[in-house]
Amino acid sequence: MLRIYQGVILSCLVVAGNSAFAQVWIQTAAPTNVWAAIASSADGSRLAALATQTCYISTNSGTTWTSNNFSASGSVLAASADGLHLVSAQSNTGEIDVSTNGGGNWAKSTNYIEAAWFSIASSADGKKLVLTEGGPLVRASTNSGATWYSLASLPNSGSQGQFAAMSADGTHVVVAINNKCICSTTNFGSNWLTNNLSIPCEAIAASADGLHFAIAPYGGNIYTSSDSGVTWTQQTNSPNALWWSIASSADGARLVAVSGSATVGGAGSVYTSMDFGSTWISNSAPSQPWQRVASSADGNQLAATVYGVSPVFRGGIWISQTTPSPQLNVSLFNNNLNLSWLVPSANFVLQEASDLNAENWTAVTNLPTLNLTNLQKQLTLPPTNSSAFFRLTSQ
Repeated sequence: MLRIYQGVILSCLVVAGNSAFAQVWIQTAAPTNVWAAIASSADGSRLAALATQTCYISTNSGTTWTSNNFSASGSVLAASADGLHLVSAQSNTGEIDVSTNGGGNWAKSTNYIEAAWFSIASSADGKKLVLTEGGPLVRASTNSGATWYSLASLPNSGSQGQFAAMSADGTHVVVAINNKCICSTTNFGSNWLTNNLSIPCEAIAASADGLHFAIAPYGGNIYTSSDSGVTWTQQTNSPNALWWSIASSADGARLVAVSGSATVGGAGSVYTSMDFGSTWISNSAPSQPWQRVASSADGNQLAATVYGVSPVFRGGIWISQTTPSPQLNVSLFNNNLNLSWLVPSANFVLQEASDLNAENWTAVTNLPTLNLTNLQKQLTLPPTNSSAFFRLTSQ
C-alpha cells in the first residue's frame, strides 16, 4: 500500500501474498495429441496450443479449450502480450501463418521461404518477429508477420538449429546456435556480438527488458545471462537433463524448464527457479515426456504440454497456478503520482482510501494502460491536498 500526501510519499509497502512458486500441476480438459507448441498471453488468460493441423485455444487460463481447423502443421508458435497476435511456422515446408484474433482464424504469409524453422520470438505488441532455422538464416518481420526479410546471416551451423528469444520491445535478441556459438543484438539486428560458447541448445527465454536470458540445453545444466547475452553462467545447481523447453517471467527471476527423454515418449520432469536460475526445485508434476512450456508475465501461471504418442503417456496440456502477489510501485514526475505493477495472472483492482483502517475502500476509476516495454500496468494521478492510501486487491 502507498500513502500519499500532497504528492509526497510518506510510506510504501508491498502488497503481501502467497510467495510459493508453482508446485501443483493439473491436467486440463485439452485432448490427447501430438502437441508441437504452446504460447501464453502476459496475464495467462489466453493460451494457444498447436497440434497436427489443429489449433486449440483457451480464453480462461486453460479451464476450457476450443479447436479450429488449422491447415498447416505448425511447429513453432509465438504470441503477443494480449494473446491476440499469433504466428506459427512449419519446420518442413517453411509455411508461416498469422492470426490476429487469438487463433480463431489464420492467414498464410505470402513471402515465406522454405526452411526448417526451429524457433520464433515475438515482441509484446506482436509487431516484431524473429524466425530461426537449422542453418545461418534469421528472418524478421516488423508488421506482425505480414512480410518478412533477412535480419542476419549468422555463423554457418550446417544443419544445427538456431533458437531465439527477444525483449518485450523487440530490440534485444539472442540467438543460440546449437553446439557452436551465441549471437546477441541490442538494436534488432543492426549489430551483432558473437561469442564462442558452445551449448547443445534446445530452447531460450528472455526477460521483458532483454537483460536476462536463459538457455535450456539438450543435455546439461541451464545457462543464464544478465547482460543481454554478452556473458553466460552455467547454473550447476540446475539438473543435468535433456531439456526441451524453458520460459521466463517478465523480470527474469522466475524460470520454468521441462525435460523429456531421448526415447520417444520417455519421461521427464518440471523444474522451477525463483532466483534467476541460481537454485532449482523439482515440481510435484508427474513423470511425463514434457515437451513445451509457457509462462505468464508474473510467472504464477504456467502451461506445459506432454508429448502424446506413447501408449503409456497419452499427452495433454497441464496448468500450474499460484496466487500472484503484485508489487505496487510509486514514483513522482512533474508533481504527478505514477503507480505501476506487473500485469498479474489474476484479476486485481486498484483501490484507495483516506484511512488505512477504513472498512470501505473505493476502486480507482482511472483505467491503467499496459506498458509494452516492461509489461507493467501504469496509472498517472494528479496531486491532491489530502492524504490517501492505495492498494491492489484480488477480485
